[in-house]
Amino acid sequence: MNSLNKNQIEYMLFHFNHHWMLTHEIRSRMKFVSRVEEKFKSKIIFLLSERHLQDIKQNRDATILFPLSDEKNFWKIDEQGNLIFMDDLLKSAFYLLSGYQEYKVSGKDRFGRYPHTESVQYQFNFTNIPLVNIYFRIIAEGIRAFCDMHNIAFKNRRIWQNGDFGFIVTHDVDRVDKWTWHETKYKLKQVLGMSSTPYSKSMTCYLLFQSIVNLFTKVNPYWNFEWLKKTEKKHDIHSVWYFLPKGDKYIDALYSFKEKRIIDLVRYLEQSGDEICLHGVFKSKVDLDIMQNNRAEIQSLSQKPVVGIRQHWLSFEYPATLQNQERLGFQHDSSWYFAEHVGWRNSYCFPFHPYDFQQKEMMKIWEIPLCMMDASLFDYQEFSLFEAANVFENLLEQVRSVHGLFVLLWHNSYFDEVRFPGITDFYKGMLRKIMELRADCVLPQELISRFEEISASTE
Repeated sequence: MNSLNKNQIEYMLFHFNHHWMLTHEIRSRMKFVSRVEEKFKSKIIFLLSERHLQDIKQNRDATILFPLSDEKNFWKIDEQGNLIFMDDLLKSAFYLLSGYQEYKVSGKDRFGRYPHTESVQYQFNFTNIPLVNIYFRIIAEGIRAFCDMHNIAFKNRRIWQNGDFGFIVTHDVDRVDKWTWHETKYKLKQVLGMSSTPYSKSMTCYLLFQSIVNLFTKVNPYWNFEWLKKTEKKHDIHSVWYFLPKGDKYIDALYSFKEKRIIDLVRYLEQSGDEICLHGVFKSKVDLDIMQNNRAEIQSLSQKPVVGIRQHWLSFEYPATLQNQERLGFQHDSSWYFAEHVGWRNSYCFPFHPYDFQQKEMMKIWEIPLCMMDASLFDYQEFSLFEAANVFENLLEQVRSVHGLFVLLWHNSYFDEVRFPGITDFYKGMLRKIMELRADCVLPQELISRFEEISASTE
């Protein structure tokens, strides 16, 4: 990766400006160079690196992907009053935020996803750290010291109106029926030893019996939407619902958008003040026609424009998926996440515009970066409830430390007390903790309007 060009530098400053106000006075003093020249006086100097990702610098404050010195300090002010950043923080941030590491990547998992184990986050163990936010904070600390010295105003932005950090709770509606004939046949295969099961023989037999009984009694723990809304309403929380159309059998939805109960459900959720979005079927990630049909289906249910999307299985191909979403006019996506590990795939806990390396420009669509999913905690990483609570507390503290955004994904079908005793109380405890810490609970459309106001303002 070469040194950042003008477009890439502007891309990073655009996002930095969502945190701290870059006035004309400050921008006019910025220099982006490979070395400090004698003629520089009272300038803000970003040294640019030509190096590839190889030797990184780690200390207790941050991991620098493109270091330029052995200095422990990230910046200094010299005798000429110049602020000099000792390492290429902008390139380090760009590498992560833009998704550069997965551009033209060949290694994929069985769902066609970029694997966490191939990432720089995995290699240097910072998946659970919003490193781009930390880079921005370091840059802001240097600029503040410079501005104080030169008597220049430097103000931080206030995105959160009702707290110190943001929170969005999302639900993927993959399944609405726990007990189906397909499920019963699968349980029978498990009892007969034809399919694997995580349970004992006696428990597997019990679950088969329970499945058969509930097919006739109509008990359905997955149809828990009123309970979910009641639980969230206690904390004045509105949520985002991603509804999945039918596609390939057993891969996509087992319910239909034509069912009256689904039509009534969407209306109920919209009337409660929630946001309805599309959960694109598995093949839609690379097929524009399928995605377009999916959008028409979900729009037929909603009384409001559907502008948000998340891909099913979080199966996401960069940049093709984003390009298709943008072509169809989606305003925001929330798919860019490592399904097998909690944390941030782009190391940033704030909404951002992806970068299109094919067009060499910033995209229009917004990414709402997910940081924790139920299945990541308990299926992929196989945490106990106690371990999951510690992971949640750590992620929450990381977000709060940078006044960022915590985005949670919890499926309506993930309150299985047989498989995970205590899971319901765990979920309720998370919501209670987040709101006790004064989170600004927002919906994506409202949040994006705040950012677009900043982008439209001159200073």
